[in-house]
Formats: sequence, structure tokens, C-alpha cells
Amino acid sequence: MKTFILTRFNLSLWPADKNGKSTRTEQWLQQRFDLFERFCFPSVQNQTVQDFEWIVLFDSETPAIYQDKMKAYKRALPSFTPYFVPARSGLYFAYIFQSIVSSKVAVGDKVITTYLDNDDALRFDYIETVKRLAAGAGDSPTFISFKYGLQYFTSLNIALSISFPTNHFISLAEAYTEGYRLKTVFGYGSHMGIEGYRGARVLYVDDREQAGWVEVVHESNVVNEVRLTWKRRLVRDIHKLQEEYGIAITLSRHSIWIYYTGFVLRMLRQGCRRLRL
Repeated sequence: MKTFILTRFNLSLWPADKNGKSTRTEQWLQQRFDLFERFCFPSVQNQTVQDFEWIVLFDSETPAIYQDKMKAYKRALPSFTPYFVPARSGLYFAYIFQSIVSSKVAVGDKVITTYLDNDDALRFDYIETVKRLAAGAGDSPTFISFKYGLQYFTSLNIALSISFPTNHFISLAEAYTEGYRLKTVFGYGSHMGIEGYRGARVLYVDDREQAGWVEVVHESNVVNEVRLTWKRRLVRDIHKLQEEYGIAITLSRHSIWIYYTGFVLRMLRQGCRRLRL
């Protein structure tokens, strides 16, 4: 069984983040590496099973100082493998991943590919669980999704347990047979459509206590934003990020006050906007 974690880093995909700030500045890049080192990298390094390769796509013009960082990542985690992509080719990341993975497998292999953004994190047993489920999944292409995960808000230092079945932390298990063309987890299209892709099925890990991932919500996310709702559960264990995801952060001891204050203020702001309309 061959397993690959696939991550896009600073490819030329979005010219601006959710606040309209450019994603092509030194400040933005520095912040992304900081987030990567605080959240993403330690969570992968913390996996109970290390039998995988982590393929990370970088822009070919990434400054040398950051390429030196990549060498340090490689020393700390040999499975970390950077690839450099010209700016004009960044939009074709799905084909690039497909080509790289295809070159590393042989007919007869069961191939697992996992979608991981560079500012997010995986639970310590994510890869172990995916491998176990893939082993019994048969030969049909099978998406594996952890229904439950966490949202961590950097500005509030709180985390919420949420349900998001079609999340962007999915894995795809494929049987590489003669004449079969590997798709990889990026090959079907948006993660939002996994339940409707022809020829593929979905296995869900439906256990709130096994929250498989952490979506980190911060000021420079490209698309994510803070969504405080009554349907989500506040994480009360202040050590959860460290113990289950390898992230060296202790959650706020005042999380209840922060959560409810943040929620009420958000509702008030929305109400005021409606009144103005």
C-alpha cells in the first residue's frame, strides 16, 4: 500500500486572501511558513504511522531563505518532499500531483492520497486509520472522510468541534490496475461533491471523539472565516491540540466567556446590518 499526503503551498492560485490582501508578498509568504511550522508540519510529524510520502508543491521562485527551511524540514521528517512548480503551471496542480504519484507506484499497488492544506493539521492517528479502512475497501475508488474535526481560531485561541462530512481533509484509496489512470484525491474535482462522483464511493469515520483534522482560521485564510454558531461544540480540554495533533498550543482557560461573547457580538452585528438594509 502506497500512501501520499498532497499539499499545495504558495502556488499562483489565488491573487488575494479573504480580506483582499495580496498573496504574493514577502509578508504573506512569511506568515504561511509560520503557520506551516506551528500547525501543519508538527501534526504530520506526529503521525503514529510514518509509512507515507508527503508531496508539497512550491512556486519555483520561492526565495532561497525558504528553500533552506525546506532542507531543515526534510532532515526532521524524511517523508517531506518538495517539488517546485513554475508560476504559469500552478493552476494544473491536480495533473502535477497525478504525474508525481503515478511515477512512484506500480501495477497492483493500493494507492492512498490525502488532501492537506499547508495551514491545517491532522489528528495523530489519521494516516493509521485511513490505511486500515483502505485495506478493506475493495478495488473501487473510495473516498475516506472524517465527519468531525475542529476549527481553531488563532485570534480567539479557542477551538470548536464541528461536523463537516464533505470537508477538505479527505483521502482517496485507488487500486492501481493495468490500464487504470490514477486520479488522486484532487482528480475528481471539489471535495464538496464527493458523494456524487460517478464510480467512487465514500466511507465516513463518524465519531466525534475521533476528530480527524483541525482547520485553522486566521486572518490570511484565502477562503475560510470565523463562523460561530449554536450547532458547534466548544472544546473544553485546553490540552487537546497538543495531545491529539502535536500542536504546541494551550487553549484559552476563558474559552466559554470568549465563545459566548464572540457569538453574541456577531449576532448583534448581523442584526444591525439587517436594520440598515
